[in-house]
Amino acid sequence: MRTLLVERQVADLATTHGIPEADVVSQVMLTNNAIKHLIEPHEVADLVTWLAGPAARMTTGTTFTMDGGWSAR
Repeated sequence: MRTLLVERQVADLATTHGIPEADVVSQVMLTNNAIKHLIEPHEVADLVTWLAGPAARMTTGTTFTMDGGWSAR
């Protein structure tokens, strides 16, 4: 998930790998993910909002994985 800590890691990894910061997420951090972008905090909040709402009232005993396809590889 995109956080301040991850943003700092992007800058460090760009220097380490000698690539632009814009390429770090897809080329270094998410090489095993089908979707090449970090999950944004608002995307987690959207799921939580849905889970807390009436549309999810029959949703029980399940796990929601938000990993950009990493676990499906």
